[in-house]
Amino acid sequence: MVEINKDKLIESIKQVESILNKIHAIDLNKLNKSQQTLIIRRVEALEISVLLMKEKLRTYEK
Repeated sequence: MVEINKDKLIESIKQVESILNKIHAIDLNKLNKSQQTLIIRRVEALEISVLLMKEKLRTYEK
């Protein structure tokens, strides 16, 4: 299991946000329906993970 600390959370947030930016650059119209659905679900999961990491990060800043 990975040890979580403030620095790792900050870096993880940056990395996931970078992935999200790259995914958002994809033209969904060029993909078939199943690929579009997969990307949409993965984006939602990544966005939730960023929110949870930011929540956890706030506990280190108190």
